[in-house]
Amino acid sequence: MSIWKRLFGSALQSATTQTTEGQSPPKGVPNTVAKASEAARDGFLAGRTLLDPAEKGDIAALERLLQKGANVDVAESHGATPLFLASQNGHADAVKLLLAAGANANAAESHGAMPLFLASQNGHASVVELLLAAEAKVDAAESHGVTPLIIASQEGYAKLVKLLLAAGANVNAAANDGGTPLILASAFGHAEVVKLLLAAGGNANAAESHGATPLFLASQEGDADVVQLLLAAHANVNAARSDGYTPLMIASRKGHADVTQLLKAAGAEKTSEQMDENDAAARVIIDQPKGELKAVAGGIWCKHLPEGEDRKMYLRAAAVGLKLSDHDSLNIHLGAYQVIPSEGGYLVRLGGSADERQTFLDAMQASGWRVRKF
Repeated sequence: MSIWKRLFGSALQSATTQTTEGQSPPKGVPNTVAKASEAARDGFLAGRTLLDPAEKGDIAALERLLQKGANVDVAESHGATPLFLASQNGHADAVKLLLAAGANANAAESHGAMPLFLASQNGHASVVELLLAAEAKVDAAESHGVTPLIIASQEGYAKLVKLLLAAGANVNAAANDGGTPLILASAFGHAEVVKLLLAAGGNANAAESHGATPLFLASQEGDADVVQLLLAAHANVNAARSDGYTPLMIASRKGHADVTQLLKAAGAEKTSEQMDENDAAARVIIDQPKGELKAVAGGIWCKHLPEGEDRKMYLRAAAVGLKLSDHDSLNIHLGAYQVIPSEGGYLVRLGGSADERQTFLDAMQASGWRVRKF
């Protein structure tokens, strides 16, 4: 039995039992039934908000509630409004109805996301068009700084990217971690979106917080199509990440032969073989430690520490030579190290969490370094 039949069954029965069994009902009975049914529906809708029907795309319920004066911008505990929920779920007719009733197209939930962001994230092009026509803020970012164009680019929604760019979206907007639309599209291999963003002025040399550029990320993934697009847009073929790794190094290390050839043809200078030679030298340092190391708050203390590039190799030895970390995650351990003269030696403060630093030290000790904890 349907919910409507359970709710309205008694009203319908009351109205219809006014007739004599076997006789046709008088002309007034259908009106009585309709009024009873309407009254029952009104009773059922009393106290309801627009949130649930908006989420489900229930147009009939939305219309009924709006006629009864329901608050079009009512919000649930996390700030999501009916328009937010309808946009998130791609209910274009519900979005149109709510906007016509005066819904705020720029109401944000507790994490700063607005209806346009959710529609863009989920690929609802018709909803995005409606929201943009209602003057939704095209560059409004959620709490991590991600804009509708950034999320649409990451997801590879070319049609949405076109719509957002046509509405004036900032093609080089950066999230809190430095990710731009082009960086995300390149990282996820969306060649069509990359092409659109470059044509709109996307910066091919933008870098995220660890220094990775669109070309580095595309090279890391072995995406020859995206690499070609970026090289044609004059991406810096030798731009290195914060740990010194270049696009050619990462492509060669990952075994992406076609991308490696493209990068070399474009003038890439370094190879992963050169990095491997450094690693071999670093392993010799590990095997023949030059001094005592001590675990200290926030890092290590070294009696001896080489200068210049040898210093990087010396520190890399602990992370890479010991196979504690591969090149791709060196920045976790060494990306923010600081060297301070201390007690006749050098204090090296390492990046990363306390647990990561402890793992670093434990691995050094297990490989023969004399590590004294205090």
